[in-house]
Amino acid sequence: MTTAHRTRDFRLRSAWFVHAGFALILLFLVACVAAFERMTGNSDRTFLGSLVFIIVDIARGFAEHPIELTLSILGIAAAVEAVHLAVALLLMPWGAKDEPLRASWANSVRQVWFRTAQVIPCTLIVGTIAATLDVANERYKRDHPQPQMATSYPTYPSISPTDPAYPAAMAAFNAAQQKWTKDNAVWFEQWRAWKAAQPWYLHDSEPLIVCSVFCCIGWIVWGLLRAIGAPRIVTPGEHPPLCLFCGYNLTSLPMEGRCPECGEDVVDSLGPDAQPGAEWERGSTVARTRTWFRTARDMLRDPAGFGRRLRVLEAGTAHRSYLPRPAAFIFFLAGTALMMVIFWTGGVDELVERPAISIAAFLISGTVCSLGSVLMCHLGALVIGLRHSLMQKRNLLPASMQVSTYLSGYLALWAFFGACLILILVGMDKGDWFDGLEYLTGLPEPFLVFLSFLAPNVAALGLFLIVLDKCVRGARFANR
Repeated sequence: MTTAHRTRDFRLRSAWFVHAGFALILLFLVACVAAFERMTGNSDRTFLGSLVFIIVDIARGFAEHPIELTLSILGIAAAVEAVHLAVALLLMPWGAKDEPLRASWANSVRQVWFRTAQVIPCTLIVGTIAATLDVANERYKRDHPQPQMATSYPTYPSISPTDPAYPAAMAAFNAAQQKWTKDNAVWFEQWRAWKAAQPWYLHDSEPLIVCSVFCCIGWIVWGLLRAIGAPRIVTPGEHPPLCLFCGYNLTSLPMEGRCPECGEDVVDSLGPDAQPGAEWERGSTVARTRTWFRTARDMLRDPAGFGRRLRVLEAGTAHRSYLPRPAAFIFFLAGTALMMVIFWTGGVDELVERPAISIAAFLISGTVCSLGSVLMCHLGALVIGLRHSLMQKRNLLPASMQVSTYLSGYLALWAFFGACLILILVGMDKGDWFDGLEYLTGLPEPFLVFLSFLAPNVAALGLFLIVLDKCVRGARFANR
């Protein structure tokens, strides 16, 4: 049994106390990492002595500035809690069911508070990597001293140009400047050789730390989605049988009849073949790729009809397996596009000399864009789902989350055209196209580049929200 299953019945107050306890443990771990950093800076210090020094220093600060520090801590705590609640709100559609909105909100907040524990191992991992690399770097510098500049930059003569000694002073300054330039070139070559002789983990310590941070972020997001979306026992709400097309109450109408409001057949709303679910849910596990494309096609071709076919009250989790494919595509697309931009703009030499930077840039770009697509799905589901939930007075977040997940294929297509657009804009900038546009329009070149990138993306976002809204509108009268 997972932690999400064991904690799904916890009260919010109990969840918050657990969250606060883990936050205090996290603060202690941060103090331990700071003490370790302080100890490595001076070999005469012990870890316990450094930790006590930090605690005493904090206490001394409270004694000297009690009001300022108290307000600062309360402000930071309020900001942290606001971030937790914002994350819970954003991810609320992922675990929403046919229940009151407050129940979906409570489930999301509860699991986000419990996931504070997941930050502790992430802090230990990143802190251990950073501290270990720092200690290794200090030892390397001690055993292999870093080359130092033999001379400092000469001072410009402060005497007046009319002074008879000015020509001699300038000649001495120019000679000293030329000597400094030569010495600096020699020092730089020595420094590059010293840097190249470092072990790879010191030479590329920054990419290692950054990659570990982004790996931890991805792990936390995965843990949040897994916890919030864990199965829960929910008592289905009572809903009258409604016409899927207009929302008319079909109680007591025969299955062979028609809706008095819109004239559609009652069997299309209440029959055994009504609301079969998306084709992705019903498709064969063998032809999965074909089913994936057919689901995307059906949704874009007839959004309202697609929404009417969804199961909202009995929503399962099959739609969640639709998301990994476009997310993986966006990951590799973003990393590849960044490498192409760097290659095109002449930064390939640095990437060849330090391949770890290339790998880190690829991973970071891919992670940011793929996580961004997942968050875009949740944000769209939240905005459109809450809008229709408040209008219909029933929880439609399950419908909006399903639709938004199936729209991840559209997000992958959007990302592809976005990457192509970036490459086109880079080519236009290298070809001085924007210089001509600046001359014609009078607008600054950076603004023209930004506008050229922003306008198509705003249009793509608008289309995403329109399709999502139409699909949820079609699912708002769901009976199963």
